[in-house]
Amino acid sequence: MTIKKWIIGFLLVALFALILFTILGFDSSSEQIQMKLNLNPDVTQKVFIKDEVFNKGNKVRFGKENQALKSTDWIEVNLKITYLEDNLNMASVKGTGVIKIGNSTFPFMVEDRLEKYILPSQDVMFYGPIIGEIKTNKGNDELVLDLHHILGTDNKEIAVTVGDLGSDDGVAGLIFGQPFLNKELHDVMNGGAR
Repeated sequence: MTIKKWIIGFLLVALFALILFTILGFDSSSEQIQMKLNLNPDVTQKVFIKDEVFNKGNKVRFGKENQALKSTDWIEVNLKITYLEDNLNMASVKGTGVIKIGNSTFPFMVEDRLEKYILPSQDVMFYGPIIGEIKTNKGNDELVLDLHHILGTDNKEIAVTVGDLGSDDGVAGLIFGQPFLNKELHDVMNGGAR
């Protein structure tokens, strides 16, 4: 094969790739995040067992009291995060997921905004609540996913609350993953690098 044919072949492949990215909507201003985290029953009990409202909420919505929750329960989340042009520290989030408690699964959808932080290590961390809706034993319910995630690392945690504090049925509360926030990260979120 001559050099001229090789160059023409390379240019055709490059042109095809450019057309493919254009058609498929390649967008460098967005991230796709997929994660599956096991329930952390110890942290869930420490955070939520203090109040009967949460124990009742977990029983009504997920069929389990706090003491019956197991580390084999999990959450799976698929999020598309799109950076906002007018504020690069904020992102639009849309996604779906499922929570599995015992033998039951509870699908949900979320759509909200999420804060983005640049850490001193130059890692990107997403932090904040994402509002959505979940189908529970009670029916359709409001869901809040409090996501803490440093991209490209195993630092992932999601705290979930379901329901309204004023509800007679309580509020469900679950924590998935391993908490990792420390003083340095809190300092960044409270006015440090962005």
